[in-house]
This record gives sequence, C-alpha cells and structure tokens, in this order.
Amino acid sequence: MKNNIIVSALIISIALVTSAFVFGEFLYKSREQVKTIKVVGSEKEFYEADMVKWKMSLEEVSKVNEVKKGYEKLKEKKEKLMKVLLEKGIQKENITFKPINVYDDYDRNGQVSGNKLNQQVYIISKKVELIEKIAINPTELFEKNIFVKYSNLEYFNSKVDEIKKELLAKATVNAKERAEKILENTDIKVDKMMSVRAGVFQITEPYSTRMESYGVYNTSTKKKQIRVTVHTVFTLK
Repeated sequence: MKNNIIVSALIISIALVTSAFVFGEFLYKSREQVKTIKVVGSEKEFYEADMVKWKMSLEEVSKVNEVKKGYEKLKEKKEKLMKVLLEKGIQKENITFKPINVYDDYDRNGQVSGNKLNQQVYIISKKVELIEKIAINPTELFEKNIFVKYSNLEYFNSKVDEIKKELLAKATVNAKERAEKILENTDIKVDKMMSVRAGVFQITEPYSTRMESYGVYNTSTKKKQIRVTVHTVFTLK
C-alpha cells in the first residue's frame, strides 16, 4: 500500500514538472516577437460600360380644374414616345413609366394658375449606342412634338462584380511584390500572409485622381477606371 502511494506521488510529480516545462516553453514562444511587414497593395483597370440607363421626364401643364385634360395630353405624349422607342428596336420590357405627379402651377403674382403634370421615364438597355443616339440628338422626338425634360444617361457594366474580384486578386499580388521590393536588399524574406483587408472601390472616369473614404461610383461616363487597395500583413523569415 505504501509503495503504491509513493509510485503515485512520483507519477504526479513527473507530470507536474512536464506540464510546467511545456507551459513555460509555450509562454516563451507566445511572447517571442513575430516579425511582420505591413504593405498596401493597389491595382486599377480600365473598362467600358455595356449597359445604359436613360432617365427623362414628360411634362404637361393644364389650367385650373382641367387636370383631366392634362392627363389625356400626357398620355398622348407617352404613347408617341413609346411608339418611337419600339420602332427603334428598344424592347417594351426595358421601358418603365413611373406614376404621374401633379403640382400646382403659379403665375407671377404667386396665385395658382393651373397644374403641372410630370411623369418620369427610364430605359435600361444594353443597346448603348442606340440609346445615346436618341438621347444626345433628340431631333426625331422634337419633330413628333415629343419634348423630354431632365434627360440624363447613366452607364453601368453587367460584369462589374467579376471585375472587382479579379482586381482584388491582382491587388493582393501587388502587395506581396511591394513587400519583396522593400526587402530586396536585405537578408529578410517575405513569408506568409498574416491578414488582408480590402479597401473600397473607386469607380471614376479614366485617369481621375478622385478618391473617397466610402468609395466612388461614377455613372456619368461610358469609359471608366476602377481602382482598389488592399491592406496586408506578411510574416518575415
């Protein structure tokens, strides 16, 4: 019985010593400073929009208590516009007419002289050149007594998400290349990537220097420049 107690105590003592050694080694290594380098990588790419959104408004003015006539005239304008667009090859499902808004119209003395009816229209299409031709040179619309207001073109790319993914990959490669360039005249080498954080995308017109902390998405130009940065940390060896 006494021998068993001695053996058990010896085993426990050895276990405690071993645990203390392992814990000490772990503590030493955990406190050992890991050498790292922080680098910002960047990449940009030029691309062209393959989709366009054309926004405009149709307007009509009616006299006091003649709003119904105003609706009828605006409906005629809508039908004329729709006919022209369909004849040009724009699909009906790509054309959207929003609800009509009615506002009071005032004369020079500030008195209500009638009503102003406004209907917003927008077209989303991949026929970029066709939409541009109609919007920028609306002579044919004018000839048919179709006058649009607040005409505006916005440009997009249907594959922008794929472009963003490729750009992030290239920016990460650029970050490693920059780290290696910084250390090329030393005995230190870049090892593993410890962390990476992507910045926001800056989509602007080509060769723009504009940058915003929350990102930029310029839709006013067909040709675009997209730029992104990544913040990386690499371990060293």
